[in-house]
Amino acid sequence: MLIISVALAVIRTFFFDVSPSVLAKDDGKVVRIEGVVTEVKVKEYYTAFTVKAGREKVLVKVGNPDTENPFAAYDFVGRKVTVSGAVSLPDGRRNPGCFDYRRYLKGKGIFTILTTNKYKIKAFEVIYPVRHAVSTCKASFYEKTKDHLDEHSFGMTAGILFGETSYMDDDFYTAFQSSGIAHILAVSGLHVNMTYDLVRKLFGKKRSRPIDILSSVLILLYVCLSNFSLSSIRASAMIILKIIAFAAYRRYDSLSAITLIAASMILIDPYLIFDSGMQLSFTAAYTMAAVYPWLKQKISLLADSLKSDLIYKAGNALAPGLAAFAGTAPLCAFHFNFFTPVSLLLNPLAIASAGVIVPAGLAGFVLSSLLPTALAEYAAYIDASILKLFCGLLEKINFLGSALASDASAVSPPPGLLILYYILLFLICSETRYILHRKKLYRRLAIIETFLLALGIVLPFGLKMQNSIFPWDYGTAKITFLDVGQGDSVHIHYGGKDILIDGGGSMFTNVGENTLKPYLLKNGIKKIDMAIVTHEDTDHCKGIYELNEIFEIEKIITNKDVYGNLQKDENDSCIVASLEIEGCRFLFMSDADICRENYLLQAYPELKCDVLKIAHHGSAGSTGEEFVKSTDPSFAVISVGAGNNYGHPSPRVIELLDSCGIIYGRTDSCGAISLYRSGRQEFCFINAAKDKVWHIQRTPQQNTPQGP
Repeated sequence: MLIISVALAVIRTFFFDVSPSVLAKDDGKVVRIEGVVTEVKVKEYYTAFTVKAGREKVLVKVGNPDTENPFAAYDFVGRKVTVSGAVSLPDGRRNPGCFDYRRYLKGKGIFTILTTNKYKIKAFEVIYPVRHAVSTCKASFYEKTKDHLDEHSFGMTAGILFGETSYMDDDFYTAFQSSGIAHILAVSGLHVNMTYDLVRKLFGKKRSRPIDILSSVLILLYVCLSNFSLSSIRASAMIILKIIAFAAYRRYDSLSAITLIAASMILIDPYLIFDSGMQLSFTAAYTMAAVYPWLKQKISLLADSLKSDLIYKAGNALAPGLAAFAGTAPLCAFHFNFFTPVSLLLNPLAIASAGVIVPAGLAGFVLSSLLPTALAEYAAYIDASILKLFCGLLEKINFLGSALASDASAVSPPPGLLILYYILLFLICSETRYILHRKKLYRRLAIIETFLLALGIVLPFGLKMQNSIFPWDYGTAKITFLDVGQGDSVHIHYGGKDILIDGGGSMFTNVGENTLKPYLLKNGIKKIDMAIVTHEDTDHCKGIYELNEIFEIEKIITNKDVYGNLQKDENDSCIVASLEIEGCRFLFMSDADICRENYLLQAYPELKCDVLKIAHHGSAGSTGEEFVKSTDPSFAVISVGAGNNYGHPSPRVIELLDSCGIIYGRTDSCGAISLYRSGRQEFCFINAAKDKVWHIQRTPQQNTPQGP
């Protein structure tokens, strides 16, 4: 059933990826929508509302948030609203292998974004009273608790109780990721099971139909508090199925329950198969259901053979953590580029702390919602004292983990290798393999194993999840013009060497940490052999220097190393580079102006190229007509930021390329552009989202390329 559901989801998302959004056709227009707010997230610079408008969901970003009372936004949940603003489509993947925001939102049923301000959203009557009541109670709890907690303790409390990590600063949250304990900051099966155990203890663990119904209702309310996160839905559904099985006098099988829930969710929303939360939640559940029993059995056999009670006790204490680590660590490395074995030691301590924070926080939440104001304030003070104590302990655990892990960064495993790993893991631990092996049906077992391994190899390549048929090969492009916003950066991956020409740079964000490092780790790059800084403009050099602080770069060459200090104008002394790979000639023009281009034509009258990196982001002062006609490129790349303040690229440059019959790609509209294939007759470029392809024909008779 699960295999059929996944297959149908894959067919729909890969081959029939059609947006059901009505608003998608209004991209770039100002519209007015009417709907009901289903979720609110308070960010630093805006408030995000999820609005159900008719049959579709819209992410509404409201600027100018109320800084004096940020929790006032929670009153909108469950209310009917009208909003006016500009509609836009979410960005797709901007650099190869990196985060795909469009697909992420599709997994949540959102296809469009509407940007507005707080004066253009109007709230009316409550349509969903339960959601509204839960949301306002949450806001009341936040208001009463925040004054008694420091910033970090409040952020941890909101994350652990309700999965709202937006109240934590990025560096603090990243520290939890590097320690391998960030999972406690998202409402998961751990939290739901803690809540269920707490409810059961309140009723003395008695089993009766009224108590089971009440337990199910309370669990569903907690799922509502967590904004219906996928992991909380999965965990609560498993508990409710267990309750139903008990009431119907049926045997409960966790693997069957997990499979039923996963198949149902994927059939309802096929895009969920790409959601990292969905993958991690169900992988963890499958691991605990399949790998953990197998691991316990092996520990028991080892202890019996050695007649050691110590091995038995220690093994059973470590077995849950080992099973969870084996199931989730590869996925964490794939999605988040973190690999932290130290989490095996820290997770028991972190879970123990969370085991106090969850019941204490929920008790405070209930009391703040039910008691009169004066008593609620007093209860909040006592509750906050407990939360502060254990959040402080958790912060120390996190600090210890960060110190022990040092640099927990890891390259992402290729999709094919990741799929093969999970096939082998669950095949080894499967009951089917055990039965076939015990019955000595080795031939049948070999056929099953061969089929699954072949499927794991062919599937990622066939679905274009991986560029190589070999599971261990990343298939990284030989040349990639990266999307670094308003700036330049080119990655050369050839002959076992990795070279960067410039690294972008911005005064508003750390491009080295937020763009370059994730791209490199996602594509299996562990170090840069050489980085070339063509000149010292911020949008070329800053990203390289930022990357050098957190990533290994063997050698950095600057324009001062090449030219010394002979020239004052950076554009006159920027490094211009030429490169030939498999017969394809590249010319990287950096920020050279027309005077520099004319000098190059005089010095190198036979200068030719197949691919021209347009100078200075396509500004009016570069890319002269004589230079373009003389170098005679078949394809041009313009590295430029979307909506930049400089008017790049210049209309004159675009008209020149069009009049010369030169096909071009722009990183602002296409994202990163990579050389996908090179041959005698043609070379092929593809963008990061893989929705634009340029096949450039190369013949001695003509040099006019065919369009995408």
